[in-house]
Amino acid sequence: MDFMWLAISVANALIVTLAFYLIMIYLDSAVVLELKKNKKMINDKVVIIDAIVTFVLTGVITYLRYPAMVLEMKILTSVFLVIMAALTVCDIKKKIVPNRVILVALGIWILVLSIGIIFNTEQGVILLGRSLIGGVISGVIFLLCYVLTKKKLGAGDVKFAFILGLYMTSSRMFGGIFYGSVLCCLFCIVQIIRKKLTFKSGVPMIPFLYMGCLVTYIIL
Repeated sequence: MDFMWLAISVANALIVTLAFYLIMIYLDSAVVLELKKNKKMINDKVVIIDAIVTFVLTGVITYLRYPAMVLEMKILTSVFLVIMAALTVCDIKKKIVPNRVILVALGIWILVLSIGIIFNTEQGVILLGRSLIGGVISGVIFLLCYVLTKKKLGAGDVKFAFILGLYMTSSRMFGGIFYGSVLCCLFCIVQIIRKKLTFKSGVPMIPFLYMGCLVTYIIL
């Protein structure tokens, strides 16, 4: 059993990482990320580091969490890992959250939940409820931050927060936001001490939310 899940974990990590690379190749031209390419394979340092982190932690998450997940959550989690990895690069490089990625993420969520409800109505409806609660709460939290900070928090972060809640559901959404926010605060404090940032500087939020979500998947 352990060997089987180890093999599945490696396979899923490879699929997620490959999907991430394919999306980055598309987004590189679609939103002009200006990434370096070599024979159509992106070799930018940020992309490589992101790919390594995604591969390793996807394998860990698959091994630890997927056995207890229903099929719909396994699919949604894998898709979400790809989306988070891709948006992390976009946020670091251009501080943008492409609407097309958000729309694709929303479309996949609707498709997976719809199929789940058709084949297992009770389980599908429960998952739908938890996802909607997570999406609404996460979206409202970031929308309030967006308004209270006078738009210093990006509108793209608000859209991503809604998707985060839908995919992580109410059971893990708070953890992702909490750990992501803590990591962001620690980074900002260190950079301010090093005089690399000021209190008025803005930082890409999605990379920290990505790490917060990864931490949450591992421990919860």
